[in-house]
Amino acid sequence: MTTTVCQVHVSQTQADEIRQCEAVVVRTYERKDGSTFAVPVRWGEREEMEIVADTPRILLGRRGQTCLGDSVVLVSDLLPPEE
Repeated sequence: MTTTVCQVHVSQTQADEIRQCEAVVVRTYERKDGSTFAVPVRWGEREEMEIVADTPRILLGRRGQTCLGDSVVLVSDLLPPEE
């Protein structure tokens, strides 16, 4: 089994909002060099985010990037706990 690491780019403002939620929809992109990164696109209740991630849509990446799709990540898995 291999583990793939994907950086998730979250601003401080987004992190503050996301901490109040249960789950996040992240959109994952692949660069030409094969590395991946993700950005949060929606956050809220888990059930709603699963519906959002599963809704068919056309996703485009910037030049040199391929959009791999959306997935749901629990906030507890995405952000470290507040101290």
